[in-house]
Amino acid sequence: MAQLLEALLSDTERVMLAKRIAVVYLLSEGIEGDVIAKTLNVTPFTVSRIKLWYETKGEGYKVAIGELKKQKYLEALKFLALKLATHLVKSARYGFG
Repeated sequence: MAQLLEALLSDTERVMLAKRIAVVYLLSEGIEGDVIAKTLNVTPFTVSRIKLWYETKGEGYKVAIGELKKQKYLEALKFLALKLATHLVKSARYGFG
């Protein structure tokens, strides 16, 4: 699956997909939308839009998060979300984001 996604998606698309999954995960953990927006360097509107998708059509997200939990990949997702947030903070600090 990773090789397929790498072949199909650009670097930017992979980052955006990772951010969407991270938003859903953080929402499912009860994190406030404004905190998510600041942490992942997305707009509050983006968080709201993803939240709406998650609440109304989120069966795919729910299945994915459930599978991640079952397969113990959730720790990897947390690690990637933190790495992404750290990278975005550094980029913003130096004017790259």
